[in-house]
Amino acid sequence: MFALRTLSLAGGAALTAFVLTVVPRAPAHAAPAAPATLSCPTSTTLEALVDCISNQMPQHDSNGYVAPSATEAADFAQVVTSMLEGNCALSLPASISANMAIRSFTDSSDNRSYCVLMEVKSSVTSGVVDKGWGTFITYNAGTRRISHHAPHPKFDTSTTGASEGDAYSQREAVRIFKKTDSRSFLMAGARRSANLIDSTCQSGNWEADCSHNTNNMFYAANVALNNFYTARSEDWTAIEWHAKAASTCSNDIFMSPGRNTKPAVGSKLALLKAAIETQKPAWVVETTGGTSSCSLTATTNTVGRMLNGVTSNVCNTAATTTSGKFIHIEQTTGLLATLDATATAWANAVVSAFP
Repeated sequence: MFALRTLSLAGGAALTAFVLTVVPRAPAHAAPAAPATLSCPTSTTLEALVDCISNQMPQHDSNGYVAPSATEAADFAQVVTSMLEGNCALSLPASISANMAIRSFTDSSDNRSYCVLMEVKSSVTSGVVDKGWGTFITYNAGTRRISHHAPHPKFDTSTTGASEGDAYSQREAVRIFKKTDSRSFLMAGARRSANLIDSTCQSGNWEADCSHNTNNMFYAANVALNNFYTARSEDWTAIEWHAKAASTCSNDIFMSPGRNTKPAVGSKLALLKAAIETQKPAWVVETTGGTSSCSLTATTNTVGRMLNGVTSNVCNTAATTTSGKFIHIEQTTGLLATLDATATAWANAVVSAFP
């Protein structure tokens, strides 16, 4: 800017002149992006909805997973209980309402009404939810007290971190949930390698890996499920759907009750094994306690330990009994290449084993 100034000269003379004064400008900063609501509004089926949610969860090495506080986890569990009781038109607790939404969802393929609890707020990274807390879906008219779980969701197997994903297992799980008239579906909210930080629960596992931690909504939901059915003296089963590399174990399917023991004759796992062998006689299906050398026994799975009766310190305490409430299924990833056929075979097996 220009300013009029009087300058002193030698001998006491004065000169009045316009002088250019440079005023520094404050550095320009881009305005923060406004929070977005990622509610997957164009999804008309549960399959499409789960695909959409998987795409917008914190991804590999993003450091985008945020562990919930004790209050947030307790409030999430409270909502899970309300949904199991048949409630969907409820106000979310204040601790989670800013990040999550609950709504009724009518699937266009079966015209059934489901209740969906999902994370929707995106303000940190465009197109990605802020916390990575997860999704819970109930079907109030479900006739089977089964909850189908996807603890290690991964949508795109071609992306970085390919070795850590359970290749589309969440897509399989939601299909089986729909086809079997089951009561609920649960999916973790972040890829397990979202934060490459060591777990404080079980060293050697990542912070966002809900199979080896307790400070997450996935574990809180399982506690709520167990408390709900126990209070009603109702038997129930959580089935975890996983995928494995063909080189990991020499079988197609490996099933575990969360302990490295042979399933009892007539147990849920034994019945489900027989049922899937009937559906797919060419598959090599093995379980714990047999001749298989497969190491994927799920004995360190924190949810499995809790459901098998460990009441404290599930991070470090192995289960000594098997309750029948927990079934862990590993599948060679190639089987999921024919997703609909594989999911249909499993659905038929579940219907047969859980009449």
